[in-house]
This record gives sequence, C-alpha cells and structure tokens, in this order.
Amino acid sequence: MTTGAGPLVSEGPARTGIARRPSPPPQGDPRSTTLASTSLRAGAPAGRAGSRPDVRATDGAAAGTGETVAIQRRALVLNQNYEPLNVCSVGRAFVLVLHGKADVLTEGEDPLIGAEDALYATPSVIRLRHFVRRPHPRPRLTRREVFQRDQERCQYCGRRGGDLTLDHVLPKHRGGPHVWENLVTACRECNHRKGGRTPQEARMELLKQPARPSTHPAVLFAPYLERYREWAQFVLGWGKAPPHTMAIDGADAAS
Repeated sequence: MTTGAGPLVSEGPARTGIARRPSPPPQGDPRSTTLASTSLRAGAPAGRAGSRPDVRATDGAAAGTGETVAIQRRALVLNQNYEPLNVCSVGRAFVLVLHGKADVLTEGEDPLIGAEDALYATPSVIRLRHFVRRPHPRPRLTRREVFQRDQERCQYCGRRGGDLTLDHVLPKHRGGPHVWENLVTACRECNHRKGGRTPQEARMELLKQPARPSTHPAVLFAPYLERYREWAQFVLGWGKAPPHTMAIDGADAAS
C-alpha cells in the first residue's frame, strides 16, 4: 500500500481513547486540578451500561469555572499515512475515537462536558486507523471559489469587496471556455468597461493570470490555521517528514 509522509514534528504515541479530565474543585478549594487523567474506556461515566457518554452542547461555563465548552470546535482528520483528509465537528471526532476508528494525536485546550458534568479532553487532530482511498481532490469551480481565489479583489482595478462579478477573460460569445484559467473576479464597473472584448482590446491589464487553485493541504486548510494553530505541523508538514518517519508509517500501513 502506498503511503505518504507523516507530520513535520513528531507527536509521540497516539492515544487510543478520549482522556477524562477531573472536574475542578469548588471555588476557594486549595486542591490542585492537575490530576492524572483516565481513559474513557476505563470507567468514564455513561448514561447506561454500554452507551457512549452524553457529550452535551451548552453555552454555559463548565462546573462553575470559566472554561469554554468546546463542542462548537472543529477537528482535523488525517488518513492513516497522516495525509490531511477533511475537517469535521468535535462531536464526530469524539465518536470516531470512541468506536476505535481513530486515535487522538492532539487535544484542544477547552474540555467537553459529558454525563454527570464530567470533563473530557477535546480531540483536535485525529488519525484514522485504516487507510482510506480517495480520488485526488479537485477544487469546485463556483462563483464563491473564484472570489476566494482572487481574495475578493477586482483583477483589473484592484478594488476589494463591493459589487463583484465574474468575468470571462476571453468572452464566451467568442469561444471563451468556462474554466479556472479564463475566469477572474471583476467589479461591475470594470466588467461593464471591458464588455465583450479581451483585456488587450479594452486596454486593461490583469493583476495576475488566472489559474486553477492548488489542492495542497497548506492551501485547502489555510483558513483554519489561524484559529487551530496546533494543526499547522500536520498541514504544512505534509510531505516534508524525514525518511525514518516515512518508513515507520509504511510499516504501519502494511500491517
């Protein structure tokens, strides 16, 4: 089985369960809250025997503290070979780990609240235990995606925002195709000025030549990195791991 490179920085052995965080003591109690965490499968509370913990979405504080409930967070899903696959909800990531389909590589800072107000570590980056084959991702050609590629900036005058439109560099009525390389973002004024002509005929210059967006994870997941800084080593480090890490991953995938 073909595998890719792992993360740029080693995270150590993956955890096979969701760690339960101890509930903080009442305010004024001098006891420390840094107790040893226990595995979810080793006695974490559940509503009934064999059922999974009731991880609730609430906007309130956790157990009388200022900790933010993290159910609204997102989690990064990695393939078995560490390739970034997609982004899912923390609840979905929690279920994948609980059912033994994924391991936690990195935890989020904010806890999840379970049954009986128990606090559980929030999965931030998880790795699937089995390799998932999928076709190479292709960016969708939509109005929104073209605006995003051009950073919502008119490619003729450089104006940002406002009333933006799509412009075919070579007009459609003259055989211009509806492809990434022939579509640009244009403000309504520039689009009207150009009309059914080419930029050369209208004496207008493009800020840059249009091209198909990259499908590298560093580009696809870039909007998430400002909030989830712990994802950076897995997203930016994809394909840059040293050879010994790749050998370990290859042996893991073959087993």
